[in-house]
Amino acid sequence: MQDVSVKRAAELLGWDINYLRIGLRHGLYPFGVASKAEKASRYSYKIYPKALQNFIYEKYGKEVTV
Repeated sequence: MQDVSVKRAAELLGWDINYLRIGLRHGLYPFGVASKAEKASRYSYKIYPKALQNFIYEKYGKEVTV
């Protein structure tokens, strides 16, 4: 599976991208993480494709291809 961008994940979920970013920063979703180096000013995000597919299926009952 390919990497999934935060933008693509937000589109698949039907969520605002900033809503998703904030949730990832706070560890609210099982399908991704956010990290920030000690001296960095920006976060890096990692979306796990299979976990995102499972989350969308469980929450919305729809199958998606990421």
